[in-house]
Amino acid sequence: MANSSRNIGGRGGFTLVEVLIAGAMGAVLLTALSASTGVFFDSYADGLDKQDLNLANHIAMERLLKSITNAAVAKVTSTNSLELTFPNGGTEKYAWSEQAGDPLLFFSNQGSGIDFVDNVFDLTFTPTIAQYFQETLEAEIAPLLSFEDYTGYSQEWEDHPLFADNRHGFMFVVDCSKFVERIELTQIQVRIGKLAGGHTSDLKVSLYQTMGELKPCPWGNELAHCIIPNSEIPPVTYPYGQLDVPWMTISLPPEFLILPSRYYCLLFEKSGGTQAGYLRVARINGGGNGPNNNMAYMGSNDGGVSWDPPCGSNDYHLRDVPVYLEGTIYNRKRKNIQYVAFVDVALTMGCGKEIRTECGRARVRGGGSKR
Repeated sequence: MANSSRNIGGRGGFTLVEVLIAGAMGAVLLTALSASTGVFFDSYADGLDKQDLNLANHIAMERLLKSITNAAVAKVTSTNSLELTFPNGGTEKYAWSEQAGDPLLFFSNQGSGIDFVDNVFDLTFTPTIAQYFQETLEAEIAPLLSFEDYTGYSQEWEDHPLFADNRHGFMFVVDCSKFVERIELTQIQVRIGKLAGGHTSDLKVSLYQTMGELKPCPWGNELAHCIIPNSEIPPVTYPYGQLDVPWMTISLPPEFLILPSRYYCLLFEKSGGTQAGYLRVARINGGGNGPNNNMAYMGSNDGGVSWDPPCGSNDYHLRDVPVYLEGTIYNRKRKNIQYVAFVDVALTMGCGKEIRTECGRARVRGGGSKR
């Protein structure tokens, strides 16, 4: 019994079976460890790719939206191309080839393209179009009034001296469209002359507003006036109505401003000196109201206390002043302007096994300022 116990207690090493079993178990453990380590490293790498992709996509989107916001004008030339113009005149352009994996190119001030961001899988620029009405003033020089030889009506000339408190002129109204903002009278051609024989007096031309057809005489403050030197007034001789008084051209300063569809009068009177001359007026015979050319003669020999024809008599239609009136008409023009107010951006990028899409919207500063 003692020998048997000693043999058992002194046994050493492993049998072949035990070694094979232990080796197999170790191989299994190493395989499992290797597999788990590979999974760990793959997962770690994928996590880094995803993090890098998220960061790159977010930064690219933020830069795009900031550029759009700072722009004065945005133009989406295609779903993959965007052009921006800034208030200082600078430009930027973003373009993608539509090939997955190609970079988004950036062009500054018409320069060569450089990579803005790599590995673009998809890109879409979507504009929001808005509109507004832009009003501009356009100036047009045109005849406003003109005296004509009206067939069917006999005429005779009347000459009205300009001396002391004598004031002679015409009432008129210019009918225009509602889009006319103002009218600047620029030139008058009128038959007026000074008496030959060395009389020295300048001529004053004044602009007043009237209260309308029933009260054609001037009222309120003088709106504008100009002085015509005596040396510029053509000489004529008496007697009344026998001579062809030449046309005299008077250039008016910019202060002669009127509004459409309101009644005004231009008055002629002497300014200092002795006797200035006279105004020639065409009297329309034959009764009735005479031709309607928006002009009517009016005169006063007492400084404006009374007028001929009297206010409210409605007979001033029987006289027309031979005159040509020219002016600059300022028309308001409305134009429908379309512009890009917002740009929506959808950017898809790839990195490794990861694909990330980020969307954003930016308001164009130039578009917003038009509201």
